[in-house]
Amino acid sequence: MVDITFLTLFLESCGADDNDISKTLLSSWTSNLHFEGPETTCSSPLYIPLLSPGDLKIKLNFKMNNESITAEPELLTRLKDIVCSSTHFWEEQLFYKVQDVATEENCITLSLKCTIWTDAQISTFLDRPRELHSHVKGYPEIYYISELSTTINFFSKAGSSIEMDQIIPHLNEYFSSLIVSQLEFEYPMVFSTTARLRLKWQQGSLGPISYALTNSSALLPIMLKMIAEDKTSTTVYQILCQKRSPPIQNFQIFCLPAIKHDK
Repeated sequence: MVDITFLTLFLESCGADDNDISKTLLSSWTSNLHFEGPETTCSSPLYIPLLSPGDLKIKLNFKMNNESITAEPELLTRLKDIVCSSTHFWEEQLFYKVQDVATEENCITLSLKCTIWTDAQISTFLDRPRELHSHVKGYPEIYYISELSTTINFFSKAGSSIEMDQIIPHLNEYFSSLIVSQLEFEYPMVFSTTARLRLKWQQGSLGPISYALTNSSALLPIMLKMIAEDKTSTTVYQILCQKRSPPIQNFQIFCLPAIKHDK
């Protein structure tokens, strides 16, 4: 397993009263990406989510003033409620199935099952062409992203509580920024809505195109690589060039749980 660590970022927000310093919320964010694949660095990588028997894990490690929040079970429960109420982004926009939301100590983990990539597709589009056409150059090496782990450290005045409606903007700002500025560019087949949607739409045409041009499956890995490397799939490109509304992707990733009213 290999780790990539992103730069630590800091966010700040005020409460309803901007002059009330005690309600100021500061937070720091450090993310690590874990992936599995060849030990040697490859110049032609293709990153996809970890498939069965594992799932892609999104881990949120929470701290308060540099201390674990395990001593505050109510806060952890409320944070888990937020995560459980925010599965729509992963399921409806990135095409994963949320298998589980688990809590362990100060960590909340989402287990995501990919609904686009399958082991059969990996064999058809990547493994078999490599075996049959070993002489072809430019085939990508496959790396499986297994985990995105983020440590979130909230800082507040001693004795002051954290309001949930302050936490939501911090969560959304950080993760939308991470996806737009980093994850979509480097790992589009895992974190880009447009790239994953294009694969979903085009996978049925890749085989016929390859056989029409080469009478073989030789082009399948190369076409997959072309889809992954198409920067028009990024949100940055969509924002700059889009002339219609509403936006393709909604980055209101996290939200407060819906209020249930007794009948």
